[in-house]
Amino acid sequence: MGYPIDKIGPQTRLFSLIGANAIESGRESLFNNAFQQLDADCKMMPLNIREDDLGFFCTV
Repeated sequence: MGYPIDKIGPQTRLFSLIGANAIESGRESLFNNAFQQLDADCKMMPLNIREDDLGFFCTV
């Protein structure tokens, strides 16, 4: 289940972290780096773009 696109507004940063063809180690590295760069108080929730992609949005 994805997040309704009308709920993603100007105060939301959308992250499409990794493409479907990325190797697993590359996925993990990019995933961890994205989390480290976010504000610790930022609420992270999954955004399912498609099964092989990894996406998150951060509401500030």
